[in-house]
Amino acid sequence: MSTAHATFFERQLIDAHDRLIEARATGVDSQAAAEEARDLVEEYVRGTADQLDALRSFMGGLEVELESVNRERERLGRLAEETDADRRRFRALIVGAMQRSGARRVRGERSHFFLSTWTELRITDAGALPAELVRVVPAERIPLKRRITAAIRSGTFVPGAQLIEGEERLVIR
Repeated sequence: MSTAHATFFERQLIDAHDRLIEARATGVDSQAAAEEARDLVEEYVRGTADQLDALRSFMGGLEVELESVNRERERLGRLAEETDADRRRFRALIVGAMQRSGARRVRGERSHFFLSTWTELRITDAGALPAELVRVVPAERIPLKRRITAAIRSGTFVPGAQLIEGEERLVIR
């Protein structure tokens, strides 16, 4: 908050507010700073019309700052969404180019790209899983996903589970 045109009372409030923020940011016991700010506000509430006007002006300044911060948060949120969409589009372009060229792996000096198909284990019925493929927690059966995946990949039928092959994705390392 700008202190250029602040009254004496507003400057006291601003200073108390700044000390409270600094105490919170540095991990110092902010209780004393909070009590100081509270005492100052209570003094102003009991004080003169000028002090009450200063308190109202200070609160108005905080509200303006909050509106500004909220607008910036919204702008950054939109920017993050746009950047993520750009990232996803660019990855899709790389995957498409690699698929069209038949390249499964591309190596650079410090990194490499390769196409990988993800696999997801979907438990369709945890109650149907064999006992050796679950960990029983009181009143709960927790599937042992690594064991189930290994069993299915080795050709063993596991009731209550199936492997789902997903789309190719780009892995960058």
